[in-house]
Amino acid sequence: QDITDLINNESGSIHHHSTYRRWWATYQEGYKDGINAQQSDNDILREVKITKQQTQDMRTETNRWIRETARHNLFSEQLFNSIKENFTFHPITYYPREHTANINRNGVLFISDQHYGAEFVIRGVHGEILNEYSPEIFEQRMQTILKETVEQIKRHHLNKIYIISCGDSLDGLLRHSQLMKLRWGVVDCTVKYAHYMFTWLTALSQFVDIEFHTVQGNHTELRLLDGKKNQHEEENLDKIIVDIIDNSVKLTNNHAINTVGSNSPFAFVELPCGYNIFGFHGETKNLEKAWKNFENIYHINIDYLACGHLHHYNNLQLGYKKGAIRVGSIIGVDSYSMKIKQCADATATFGVFEENKGLV
Repeated sequence: QDITDLINNESGSIHHHSTYRRWWATYQEGYKDGINAQQSDNDILREVKITKQQTQDMRTETNRWIRETARHNLFSEQLFNSIKENFTFHPITYYPREHTANINRNGVLFISDQHYGAEFVIRGVHGEILNEYSPEIFEQRMQTILKETVEQIKRHHLNKIYIISCGDSLDGLLRHSQLMKLRWGVVDCTVKYAHYMFTWLTALSQFVDIEFHTVQGNHTELRLLDGKKNQHEEENLDKIIVDIIDNSVKLTNNHAINTVGSNSPFAFVELPCGYNIFGFHGETKNLEKAWKNFENIYHINIDYLACGHLHHYNNLQLGYKKGAIRVGSIIGVDSYSMKIKQCADATATFGVFEENKGLV
């Protein structure tokens, strides 16, 4: 009644207190209904937003799957077309040599960082050419290696050699700046390089039996969907290169060539003379630490490491008849070498291993 009198005095009204009670009850009931209605609307809005987000996520995943499938199919189609256009078989007549394996002495040819497909000229301060590279120059250098390898085979009376290619056989396409120095696309480079190496190995097989190992490099890694380094480690063009060479060897029925290496990023060669060589690309500076890590990880005995990547030759002693061979590059000095002020000659390495002596 006190509140009623106060309201009537302030407003000039003459309502009974029961009127104000009814008004208040009506207000409370309407307020509660409004709150409940608002909560219900919020719940509905939340469900709508969740459904909309689910639809967007599903559309995003579907588009991603479509892009991946389309890129994979496009890559496969380009590879198939490139093989049809660029690859021709050259049947050879192979006459098996009758000999027994020389288990006391084994020859190993190490090559690395061919960067096939790159094309450039590096000039000095007076405009002179410090290094020039192209697919044709690569072939010239491989012809020199072929000639000198045959000389080593004859000099050391070898009837079988092991070849370890330590990665980066292609220049790949890791960054946009490479578009300025690549003659062909990555697919064509893959097929052309595999075709040439098959021809090169075939020529060498006329003099000696060959076990060819390939290590997967970082430049042959496919960085799909704007991927970063090591996000698609299994997507590596060296697998395709080895498979093309291997199938070509089988089609020509050349039993002097045995290719190894499409299923692993590393190479593990057990020489008959008693020494094990572990090949990897070499993206590390501390080879002694890498040697110990590989032995612990794979539970194997490693006598010699072989790797490339740094584009210069180095031979490191790691213990009694144990060591690491940093293989030089076929490409030689390039723009990146000049940028970091590191350069070396274009080289390959031929090692002879003997029983109880190691690398001689």
